[in-house]
Amino acid sequence: MTQIIQNGQVIKFHPMKGPMTTQTVRGLLNLSPYHWRGDKMDFAAFNPAFDTLLGGSQLSDEDMKTCTSFINSILYLPNPNQNLDPTLPTSLGDGNPVKGQSDFLTIPGTGTRTCNACH
Repeated sequence: MTQIIQNGQVIKFHPMKGPMTTQTVRGLLNLSPYHWRGDKMDFAAFNPAFDTLLGGSQLSDEDMKTCTSFINSILYLPNPNQNLDPTLPTSLGDGNPVKGQSDFLTIPGTGTRTCNACH
């Protein structure tokens, strides 16, 4: 058993799990498998949690499909520094993001390695 002390409290957890934080459900469409170690192949695999963890009952197949559709509709907001398609604009402030990306990917920094080789 591993433990950490946080705000004066001793928190114990199994060494195979470690400390975990709540994961977002935003932007998960087509990103399966899910969960901490990728052990849930789809949202239906979370259905037992409604019973075992939340103390209720599992969702019907129809309700689980509705829940999945809702979760898949929650998206991140567009990046304000990208075009909506989401390519880079050719002008942003005093710079050119397209040229900057090209330089980052192609111009050697140290020796013959490009910047993105390390970053």
